[in-house]
Amino acid sequence: VSSCALFEGGLSAELSDEVLKLLEDEEFLKHPGSWTLARLIFDAWDDFPNDAQPGLLDGLQRSFDRFSTYLGPFVAAEILAKRLELSRVLPVFRALFASTRPPARTLVPHGLRELTLRTNDPELREQVVSFLNELLNDRDANVRDEALNVLKKLHASIPAQS
Repeated sequence: VSSCALFEGGLSAELSDEVLKLLEDEEFLKHPGSWTLARLIFDAWDDFPNDAQPGLLDGLQRSFDRFSTYLGPFVAAEILAKRLELSRVLPVFRALFASTRPPARTLVPHGLRELTLRTNDPELREQVVSFLNELLNDRDANVRDEALNVLKKLHASIPAQS
């Protein structure tokens, strides 16, 4: 797609609309390869028209737990963490965690880690760590494990104080 966009000067609004329709298509999302649509959005993000990008972000939020494998929400979490307005990322992940089912909700900590890599705001990082600490008490062992893994990675990435 990106090589086509190179010759065409970006992806058309029509193609963007078709991608959005696929994000809403329950039958498509049940297919094991549906996650590659999220990967296409990730890879070709800059080729989508600017006015189509907010709709794609909304579509990824709506389809977050409807992909047939964990790879869909894994890639969607990265896109949302990297492309949403910074002030919206944490509230979106809180809402996704509250409203989605496994395995997608297990990938919210992954998105939160991506957010911490994106921001230099210590207050936002503190809010993310606080949320991850809340997830350590979740009833789902996979969520607890993911939150703990992310917290360990965050702790390891903080330089030691002398």
